[in-house]
Amino acid sequence: MKTTKYNFKKIMLENEMDPKKVQQAGQFVDNLADEINIDVSRVGGLEWENVNHGDHPDYSDAFISAAQYEYAPGKFRDLETHELEWVQDNHPDWAYEQLQDTLY
Repeated sequence: MKTTKYNFKKIMLENEMDPKKVQQAGQFVDNLADEINIDVSRVGGLEWENVNHGDHPDYSDAFISAAQYEYAPGKFRDLETHELEWVQDNHPDWAYEQLQDTLY
């Protein structure tokens, strides 16, 4: 299961973490997501996981597992897990289009 801000609190509670710490950690994750601002036109080299062709055309379980970001002309860095999740959560149509381009 990929960890997103939506299921982060649930995972922590399932692991019997202090509810106050869960609330604080959830707020941290929410704040972190608010601070990310990635221009998807500069994202490339996408790799996908959980691509189930039996789920065509939705591919609802597919997610970006790796990608690179061009932070300056000709200079790239790997996106971190939380950034990959942010891209897919905030630009689902773009992500789906990228998946289609990868598959076909």
